[in-house]
Amino acid sequence: MIDTAAIVAAGFGSRLNELTAAMPKGFLRIGGQSLIERSIHALIDFGIHRIVIGTGYQSEHYDALAARIPEITTVKSEVYATTGSMYTLWNMREQLDRPFLLLESDLLYEPRALALLLADKDPDVVLASDATHSGDEVFIETTDASGLVAMSKDRTQLSRIDAELVGITKISVETYAGMCRTMEVHMETRPKLDYEYALVEVAKTRPIRVLRADGLAWCEVDDAHHLRRANEQILPRVEAGHHARRRESSASFA
Repeated sequence: MIDTAAIVAAGFGSRLNELTAAMPKGFLRIGGQSLIERSIHALIDFGIHRIVIGTGYQSEHYDALAARIPEITTVKSEVYATTGSMYTLWNMREQLDRPFLLLESDLLYEPRALALLLADKDPDVVLASDATHSGDEVFIETTDASGLVAMSKDRTQLSRIDAELVGITKISVETYAGMCRTMEVHMETRPKLDYEYALVEVAKTRPIRVLRADGLAWCEVDDAHHLRRANEQILPRVEAGHHARRRESSASFA
């Protein structure tokens, strides 16, 4: 039973210009609620009661959120400006002593994303989707048995494209340890390492399955185009999925 989530949230969000000048991009509001609060409430609804957020830029916003929501613990990286998402995750290691869900802070997603991962019996599962054509996608190559082979934003780096990374992953203790070792190997030479690279490195010696959920309503918000798409196209589908889950939950207690 997974009861812990880790959210990497240290970055600048510089491509959103003035929108993130005074706050992290996780605090962008979609449909009247910030991305990070939507995600946190969804996690709590699914029984996640330990939420560790790796912070950096404008960390006080996350600290204020933690003061209001007791499930949250924040861990700040003092070197967020010169490091990447894997360093942020490595920096959280004292708080992550059990399996967890790894999420990015700038995601908008329907509850089905969490339900699929939590119901899956494999210890390490990368949630993926079919093609979104959203721009700035992370493409995934898998084996014929859906094992993780490679991930890249550059199509030419992959032998084939089987799915797109959603940004929510189930991580075992053993896989996290391997990811941290990868960060430690590259600490001096590649401090801006992404967690995706570390996952692929671990997958060379440990099976990590890619779960492709076609038709999943989700998006990340990295730039103005993503923000418009989130409000106009993805939010209505996310809210429809949320209401459907509420109806299902109500029916099960009837």
